[in-house]
Amino acid sequence: MTTPKQAYEKLIELSQELATLSSIASVLGWERETYMPPKGATLRARQSSYLSGLIHRKFTDPRVGEWLALAESELAGDDPFDDAAVNLREWRHDYDRATKVPTELVEEITRTAVMAHSAWVEARAQADFAIFRPHLARLIDLTRKRAECIGYEDNIYDALLDEYEPGMKTADVQRLFDGLRGELVPLVQAISESSRRPK
Repeated sequence: MTTPKQAYEKLIELSQELATLSSIASVLGWERETYMPPKGATLRARQSSYLSGLIHRKFTDPRVGEWLALAESELAGDDPFDDAAVNLREWRHDYDRATKVPTELVEEITRTAVMAHSAWVEARAQADFAIFRPHLARLIDLTRKRAECIGYEDNIYDALLDEYEPGMKTADVQRLFDGLRGELVPLVQAISESSRRPK
């Protein structure tokens, strides 16, 4: 029988494995940006999609949920800033979000993103946005589907924002920018109207 400590150790091992797989995906992405031949996009899309699917399947395996529940039962602790408590909180947040999204959608988003990047490079070289437009439309559609899977209360962007700023809502960002606008707009206007120029 797995103990809470063993469950936590399994989560650490999985986290390290997924970090390694993610770094491999990053290398493929870097190589795509620098050395990949123009006709390599289809194969790279397949490779990247496979890796994103593999990472997603490993992380959303039901055993991960069991390990989390077991570790949380004893290791979350009274100190919310304890290493184990922080790790468990972050893993739980990410796991709960990831399990709402089908692996097939994760793979399709990755595949589409790689092909979209290739189209963007071509569109930029030819100064022809029409080359990129259908890829961008598809990415937006897939991103909306992902947000719908994750769920939200008020604004669809809340589902996406939570990935980078957990707990923050679109309305919070709006208030933040509204507060900045009052200070920044006059400052930018004063700078643009100034006769002083950089030397």
